[in-house]
Amino acid sequence: ANGTAFSVTWLTDQADGSGLVAIRAADSRAGLWTWERDGKFRHDVGEGDAPVIAGTLGRDLAVVTYRGGNVRIRSGDRWHSPSASEASFLDARAAFVDRLGDLWIAGSSGLALFRTSSRLWTAHVQGFPSPLDRVHSLLSLPDGSMWAGTVDGLAIYNADGSMRGAMWTSNNGR
Repeated sequence: ANGTAFSVTWLTDQADGSGLVAIRAADSRAGLWTWERDGKFRHDVGEGDAPVIAGTLGRDLAVVTYRGGNVRIRSGDRWHSPSASEASFLDARAAFVDRLGDLWIAGSSGLALFRTSSRLWTAHVQGFPSPLDRVHSLLSLPDGSMWAGTVDGLAIYNADGSMRGAMWTSNNGR
């Protein structure tokens, strides 16, 4: 409305009508904004300065993954970075929110799964060193399984987070 350009860099909504949006702007509109199903907006000043690649939103909780690998969590009114006990990654390269609202984050140290309902992190690591732990992309299939594109092929996970297998790896030649 004031003539200053801005752009929406990322957006998600939930089934209950709430949502989260990242805005880049040279003015006070920049940052992350949350809206509730009753139409109330909340501006999280100081968050959202880098491009967001994925995130999830729950009751009194938000998790956002920024391009460049930074992960931030909002519990109540406070944002923080995950502690070592919450997650075993620091360099997110891809992220995806599945149909249950759980956040899968891929990086050079494996795959991490954040379960929104329990607010618990699970690390999926093949062991050091494993090329299957260097995950660059994620694909969710209709059955709820997650395919992780790695430097050594595909790692395939069931909807519950357990590993189903791997394809096209140097170990199996397919």
